[in-house]
Amino acid sequence: MKNKKNTLINIIFLITFTLFNSCKYGSDNLFYTGASVNERTKIGITFLEDNPVQEKLKYNVLIFSDTHFGSKRKNPPYQKLYDYLDKIKETSDYPAFAIALGDLTDTASTEEFEQYNDFVQTLENKYNLKTYNIIGNHDCYLSGWDNWKNNCYPHTSFYKFETSNFSYYFLDTGTGTIGKNQLNHLKKEIQKDSKPKVVCSHYPLYTSTVLFCLSDTYERNELIALFQKENVKIVLSGHFHESETVDLGTFYQETNTSFTEYEKFGILKVDEKNSKVEFEKVDLK
Repeated sequence: MKNKKNTLINIIFLITFTLFNSCKYGSDNLFYTGASVNERTKIGITFLEDNPVQEKLKYNVLIFSDTHFGSKRKNPPYQKLYDYLDKIKETSDYPAFAIALGDLTDTASTEEFEQYNDFVQTLENKYNLKTYNIIGNHDCYLSGWDNWKNNCYPHTSFYKFETSNFSYYFLDTGTGTIGKNQLNHLKKEIQKDSKPKVVCSHYPLYTSTVLFCLSDTYERNELIALFQKENVKIVLSGHFHESETVDLGTFYQETNTSFTEYEKFGILKVDEKNSKVEFEKVDLK
């Protein structure tokens, strides 16, 4: 009887731990019933003709992650961000465009995506900041892929665009893995691209705890080796909710603090003439 009771307690603990820590794991394993990452990326990488900086060789990029619109715990501090942008609007610090690194919503409902769209439309219409989106694991919940694809520019989860001297790559790691199709397509594209690169992913390649990064060691090793060889300058990620900088040899990874939970975001300072990038953390509190 005692053994049965202990077994039941252990099962309850395991279920509770998994539920409360689901953000740490790929939603391929929990709450997800939609198309796999191999399905989402089977057609290969989408090349956008966008160039949000035109001929500028020195500019800033607004970086935010884990907005979790619809969360019952806390609302995103978007008004504080608007106030910040108003203050720097006429200065050289003003960003040229924005990148959102996933977990835009909390449960991937239509209503939450509508709330997120109100936010990014304000950034675009009032602040002239176009937002390039990455899909996160929370955005995949309950077949949320369809909602994400219908609502989030550029309506595909694996894509790139080029500026004068740089290339920006956006990966689909929303369900905790890059998948065979995407990895193969990425290798082919990145190996023929000689430009310095910025890579964006929801899941980090590496964190101080294995619970918050890509769990497949083969994928991680392949990506790190590829990025070291192919002139990647920085990998931008979210998911962890904590800020962490990791030196990976020829490039570094910047994991962004949750915008909603900690009221922080980042500014990526890009110097294309000298092939340099610098990441700066901004606290809205």
